[in-house]
Amino acid sequence: MSEHPWYNLPTQLGGILPEFNQAVNQDPQFLAFTNTSHISESVSFAIKSVGSGDAIIFTFNQGTGSARVGKYTHALFSLAALPGQLENLFKKNPAMPYQSFWALYGQNIRQEGVAVIGDQIAFANYAHVWRTMLDVLHGTYCGPNDVYVQPEQEADHLTGWYMFVQSKGWGRCKIFYESSGTGPCEIIFLHTAGSDSRQYHGVMNDARMRAQCTMYAFDLPSHGRSFPSPEYPAGLGLKKPILFGASMAGQACIAAAIRAEEVGVGGSIPLQGCERVEMQRERQDKSPLINSATFNPEWVYGPTASYHGDLDFYFNGWDGRGRVHTIDTKKCPIYFLAGEYDWSNTPEMSEDTANKIAGARLKRMPDLDHFPATENPAVFVPYLLEAIDYVRASKAEKELYIKENESPNFPNIPKVPQSKPQPQPQRQTTIQTHSMATSDFTQVGFIGLGAMGKHMAEQLAAKLPANARIHVFDISRAPVEELERKYPGKIVPSSSPRDVAENAKYILTMVHEGTHVKSVYLDQKTGITTVDLSGRIQIDCSTIDLATNLLVKQHLEQTHPRASFYDAPVSGGTLGAAKGTIAFFLGCAETDPLLQTLTQLLSLMGKQIIPCGAPSLGLAAKLCNNYLSGLIAIGSAEALNMGIRAGLDPRVLSSVFAAGTAQNATCEKFNPCPGVVADAPSSHGYQGGFKVQLMKKDFSLAVSLAQSVGARLELGERGLRTYEGGSKDKDCYDRDSRVVFRYIGGDEKWAAKL
Repeated sequence: MSEHPWYNLPTQLGGILPEFNQAVNQDPQFLAFTNTSHISESVSFAIKSVGSGDAIIFTFNQGTGSARVGKYTHALFSLAALPGQLENLFKKNPAMPYQSFWALYGQNIRQEGVAVIGDQIAFANYAHVWRTMLDVLHGTYCGPNDVYVQPEQEADHLTGWYMFVQSKGWGRCKIFYESSGTGPCEIIFLHTAGSDSRQYHGVMNDARMRAQCTMYAFDLPSHGRSFPSPEYPAGLGLKKPILFGASMAGQACIAAAIRAEEVGVGGSIPLQGCERVEMQRERQDKSPLINSATFNPEWVYGPTASYHGDLDFYFNGWDGRGRVHTIDTKKCPIYFLAGEYDWSNTPEMSEDTANKIAGARLKRMPDLDHFPATENPAVFVPYLLEAIDYVRASKAEKELYIKENESPNFPNIPKVPQSKPQPQPQRQTTIQTHSMATSDFTQVGFIGLGAMGKHMAEQLAAKLPANARIHVFDISRAPVEELERKYPGKIVPSSSPRDVAENAKYILTMVHEGTHVKSVYLDQKTGITTVDLSGRIQIDCSTIDLATNLLVKQHLEQTHPRASFYDAPVSGGTLGAAKGTIAFFLGCAETDPLLQTLTQLLSLMGKQIIPCGAPSLGLAAKLCNNYLSGLIAIGSAEALNMGIRAGLDPRVLSSVFAAGTAQNATCEKFNPCPGVVADAPSSHGYQGGFKVQLMKKDFSLAVSLAQSVGARLELGERGLRTYEGGSKDKDCYDRDSRVVFRYIGGDEKWAAKL
């Protein structure tokens, strides 16, 4: 350990102390904390490596502070950590759990070797000061952290009221609540320990949330603007709303889901919640010698102080063990959200609880912590909307399955009846484009001209008869104008999805995300569903979550009963789209009355059209395919890297794979190692192909699907972390997903060493 470069901390940080001494005396937070006559004498603390006597000594008094090199024994108390932990702590954007000394000191994941030496009372009472001085030192050494820029709010959209509650013990009391949004989904926000509903203002003002939800948030009795009362507020007249809460309130959401019928909730979204928090609770938060109003927010390193009663419930009062498995997700869907930077209720704790609930779903949120609604509402809202959509669509899935299968038993994803024989490979529909009748496809719409969509629309333009018109829309004008120049008169630019729908009988959509699909179809001003769709066919080729797909289908069935909607995600990549050889995984049965028409249209763009059994099962098939494809790419990259390092020529090794049981299409067509397959993206700097960030999206959707249907994955999380890492790596981002070979350290210069 003494050989580690961070063992002697002054050798790493001593050189920046003059700069720190200037910065700390100009730091507004430090000055606010220390400009008080109640600091009557200088106070010193130290930070050091475990086993070393050399330290950085910090001293502060009334409005002044400084640091110097010295022995830790000269300080009132010392913060100690292992050399590797200190090295990670002082990185520009520390990974979890190195984002602060509090994260190291931690609760559920306290790190080995981390300790506070010396006066424990002084450590607690001056927590706000030493934390601030460490923050300034980190900024001096690394520069400021990279931060997300929050959009400036032009107007506030919340309205607040008081309501009276008749309580058993306190009589008539006043509870404060506020509301925003006019969307169809009713949701109640529960605030966290020691806080109030203001922590949700960023979320409740978000235009995306206001469009989809009618939101309510109230201050718990004796919190914020509410008066003391032991009663839960009632009387808003909501019909089975979704309940959302974080931390302490996340546990309350789980408790409400257990008693969903009694409580009257129609869905639950626990944020940073689990069945039981087993952790070492710091004695200082109840000590009469400590100011808990300053210590508790420092301890959780969050936005608010926490009341003893709230912490009592969070730490010891709530225990769902032996009960969470009774949650009936058919009656109350539950969707866990977990910030990956949370060191109190870790993602693993939430995941362990979710795994005990049949049909529960969980989403990890990179770069978010314990209070994401307050920390970064702009980044958090898409995760929340995904959870809301899932909860809403779960009921739609149940109704759809019962309607189509006439059975009261509802699994999470509609399934093909077991008595129906499964399609065999030889029965897959494979039709050559030149043999198909195209005279009926004179008015076709295509929305989404990205890397795949532009090639697909071009295939239609090339193969449809001269009198056909293809009405296209994309948020970018460039691909629209390019196609219009190439096929004048045949390609008709449109101003919106609504404009496309007004002119086309067959409408294909190909966009990146579930939120984009909802916008294309459901936007109240520009969406496809704002026009009469009687007799029209909508085909969504996007790879998205099943819940969003079923939500759109349900909306179409309710508002346009004579319209048809199908999921038909594709496989084959941009090269296949350009050649017209992609495969379509169609969400319908082989007996569907429109299958022949669908096959004729889709065969203009692809070689294979495979009916997968029922609505949304085309998407399920695509996610299963991309999950396996993603794992094969990682495994191939690892095996090739291993062979090269052992002295093998990767071309020879790929031939071995092709001749043996490791044969796979990835190595034969998209070999991850540069120079093995001439046409592979890897041989062209990983340009083209299926981008790594898109594989991350699809792989994440597949992992979420497995969780929702109760399928155990041994490699899912590891694979997802690989693609998440590749998507963040500047040398891998926006390149073909087989760039994982580069991400894991594969030797791209192997040929020069032969």
